[in-house]
Amino acid sequence: ENPDAIVLAGPTSDTDSERRMGVAASQERTAVATFDWIGMFGALFNAEGMANQIIADTESRYKCSAENAAASTADIQPEEKPKILWARYFNGIGWSVASCPTWDAAYYCEYAQHCGAEIITRPEGVGFNQTYPPSPTVYWYLTDDEFFELGKDAETWIYPSKTFEALYNSKKDMLDQFKSVQMKNVYDTQGQGEYGWHEQRLAEYDVVALDMCTLVGTNNPDSIHQRRWFRSYYNDPVGSSGTCDVDGGEIEVAYVPAQADCVPLVMKDNSAADVMGSRNGMQLSIALVAAILAAIMV
Repeated sequence: ENPDAIVLAGPTSDTDSERRMGVAASQERTAVATFDWIGMFGALFNAEGMANQIIADTESRYKCSAENAAASTADIQPEEKPKILWARYFNGIGWSVASCPTWDAAYYCEYAQHCGAEIITRPEGVGFNQTYPPSPTVYWYLTDDEFFELGKDAETWIYPSKTFEALYNSKKDMLDQFKSVQMKNVYDTQGQGEYGWHEQRLAEYDVVALDMCTLVGTNNPDSIHQRRWFRSYYNDPVGSSGTCDVDGGEIEVAYVPAQADCVPLVMKDNSAADVMGSRNGMQLSIALVAAILAAIMV
């Protein structure tokens, strides 16, 4: 029906067929590289200039938060870095805990390194593993006892799922001994609703970074950042991605990522122009980009 249509195929799909174009954004190892694929989509719509400007603006904000974190942690020893417990529980299996042998091993490792923090990693050889054929990927899990020893002293816990409440109710006696729970310093990823984390965050990697830096205290203390993605289990309601007023013409208006501003911690001079220079001068209608990135990451 559409002989001129181009079919975008994932990295494991057949890309040799006529009118198929391979998209391998999901194979990239960093948030920046994944986001840069909007340059290709921009080219398809003859909007290379806009896409390149958006890429540059977003990366500039990302670089800003990294430099703020570096300045904040410049005088501390490696062992004094903020520690983050990144873990969730799978019923009937066990605890899935982050593993960061390198800074780019997973997206959460990248964000932690970006913010001058450290992810508490499952020790080599601890736990048990499972595979789920036909995938050859090996997944590691910890028992309750192993997880207790690993995570009980962490002051910040990010639980990347929507199931923490049910989990807490079933394991209250154990979890009440965790410092993060005692300090009410547990966060999940429902800041933009139950499903936004797996979709829209791919188009807002700079905001995710600002969120994490704020959590661990390596952001600019003179600039207030309201967390958008990491929701406090104790203090924040489950968020929402919002709606689009199509009939009112909102779909034609540039999408402005909330909380995307980054103000440098170390200024070259005191001019207001320098402060504003870190702000995003051009905004992209990236609702479409988010949808495309979400689709190709599946």
